[in-house]
Amino acid sequence: MAAKSLPSLQLSEISQQAGAALERAAELDNWPSTNSVPSHSWLSKLEAMLDGKLQSVEQEKGSVFDTTMVYHECFGYFIELFKTYQPFLARIHNGYQDVVKNGLALQQKLETMEADLFAVKKKSEEDMQRTVQDLKQQIDLLEKQASRADANKERLLTHLRESEENLKATQIETEAVKQAYTKSLEVSRAYCSGYKWIVKNVQKSAGQDAEEMPDLDALDNVTLIQRLERSQAENNASRWQIDYLSSTSEIAYTKSILEEERRLFGQEQERMQMELDQLRGSESHLIAELDALEHKFDKLDAEHKELRNTMDSTFLASWGDGKEIPPFLRTKLP
Repeated sequence: MAAKSLPSLQLSEISQQAGAALERAAELDNWPSTNSVPSHSWLSKLEAMLDGKLQSVEQEKGSVFDTTMVYHECFGYFIELFKTYQPFLARIHNGYQDVVKNGLALQQKLETMEADLFAVKKKSEEDMQRTVQDLKQQIDLLEKQASRADANKERLLTHLRESEENLKATQIETEAVKQAYTKSLEVSRAYCSGYKWIVKNVQKSAGQDAEEMPDLDALDNVTLIQRLERSQAENNASRWQIDYLSSTSEIAYTKSILEEERRLFGQEQERMQMELDQLRGSESHLIAELDALEHKFDKLDAEHKELRNTMDSTFLASWGDGKEIPPFLRTKLP
């Protein structure tokens, strides 16, 4: 505030000041009495004192209240010295004393409102800064969580792609084993047919002479049986491999893990979305509170200005139209 702040005097101090003003009038006892002629010397001194005090208030950038107190003090001196109309002027002085008391009450109310307004503004600014800081921290935390969620998502997608590729490779391998098993089974069936043919011919020629017995080695029955046994073993191995690939739970387990991770990731995204919505709601609520506080500040500021204007106008109106004021005071009104 550029101007000097208004004095915060108590009512008792105002009364003491007025009494002191009357006591200090004794200092003017050496001035000529108003009942004697001429009386211009003491009037000139009183007017010079008034000009000096007003100049001091102006240099210190005092308020209307400070100016009024100067007039009030000089008017007390004037009443003490102007014996002829002292009772009447004392009544006017007492009326101004009531105005000063009312002005002091308004001044105290104004100072209280200014202090309350300053406290509310300071507390609101601190609350706003603290809330904004909390929101920033929560937003940073959510951004970090979102970044980690994105990283987990990429990891899961990579794992899913690798699992799908492994599944396709396993399916291709299983299909190849099945085809090999089918081919081996056909060969085995051919070998079995040849073996049965050999056994049948051996049984048919069992009653013939040795010279007429067919040569089994020539028929490669031993080699055929060995091939048959080897083919059967290969068939058993192929069957075991197919059973193993069909019965293994690795693919199903991988799928279940992927489904579970997808489900957990979806839940995490929903939770983060809910927290983000709550933060947005809190931000909207905070903005509404700040708007309400700003409206309250504007209202208090308007009341503050209105009260100040009322107090200033009260001091000015207390002088009336200036007809009852002596000429030397009428020229010095603010």
